Amino acid sequence: MAITLPRKSPLVTMQHCLAGILLSPMVIWLSLGIVFLWRQAVQEESLIIYGAFFLSGVMAWILCSFALPLPIRLYVIGHELTHVLFAGLFRVRAENLTISNDGGSVRLHGNNLLISLAPYVSPFYLLLIILFWEIGRTIAPIEYLHTVILSLAGMAFGFHVTFTIMCLSQFQPDLTHYGRFLSWVFILAGNLLLVQLILLWIGHDTLSMKDWLAAQTRALHFVLYWTARMWGSVGLG
Repeated sequence: MAITLPRKSPLVTMQHCLAGILLSPMVIWLSLGIVFLWRQAVQEESLIIYGAFFLSGVMAWILCSFALPLPIRLYVIGHELTHVLFAGLFRVRAENLTISNDGGSVRLHGNNLLISLAPYVSPFYLLLIILFWEIGRTIAPIEYLHTVILSLAGMAFGFHVTFTIMCLSQFQPDLTHYGRFLSWVFILAGNLLLVQLILLWIGHDTLSMKDWLAAQTRALHFVLYWTARMWGSVGLG
């Protein structure tokens, strides 16, 4: 992503670092939310079966990624289009979109944390598959494709995770403006939330928003309880 940004002052750098520190507890909270939501999910046999198809797709992608050349251009297309889509949500003008096997770029006349990091937390092709399925099943009897869609969704999720890890192991201009620490914390928290939403999507017949909120509440209580215990043990409580 190409964008003209002012040079950061030490104060702005400190603010971004502080924001990352304040956001860090969300990583623990969302991780626990996954645990509590999964404990609720395993009580339903159908969700376990559907989850197995999703995981089979993830494993299939991992095997393909070792056996076949990585489709880098396909990832770059999704990456840059995600920047464009989120820029549109915030009414930021995007232009000069370029795609190549070596990478891509798009010039944006404005920026924020979500626009910069959207491709790392919002899997373009997984969302396309889910959108296709949810629209398609309302207008045609395609329920027999459910397990196929779950497997394809698993492959798309594996695709997202593989390329996100690969990109973060290299220099990424997307991470420079808000600092690597804040960016990494945001990306980790965003992907943990993504896993929760995938669980809800897979088990929508058995898991409700009430179950999701209950899992988040239990996780928050857990974090607050142990934070209070920790503060009390050092004489701050």
